Amino acid sequence: MPGETGLRGLPGEHGPPGPPGPKGEAGRDGLDGMDGIVGPPGNVLIIPNAPSNSKGPDNSMQEMIKQAMANLVGPRGPMGLTGLPGPSGMPGKLFFSLKYFFF
Repeated sequence: MPGETGLRGLPGEHGPPGPPGPKGEAGRDGLDGMDGIVGPPGNVLIIPNAPSNSKGPDNSMQEMIKQAMANLVGPRGPMGLTGLPGPSGMPGKLFFSLKYFFF
């Protein structure tokens, strides 16, 4: 017949670590980042420099500039309202001469 249970002893030393467990579920998405800096406006035209040893205008470059400037200008809008009429002028003189009727 066993006797009464005695007091509990001191804990032993830690054993070696076990194998890694299964991978957990994917986490939530992080917070959105800050907005970037504002870019230049859309009507910026960058023109490359012509070589310094060229003489005379570069016609192809002038044509490209004309086309780019035409693309920047939109269509004409509707006609606006007319202003108030101006003051009446002085009455004219009746000038009659035969030299204006005969050539």
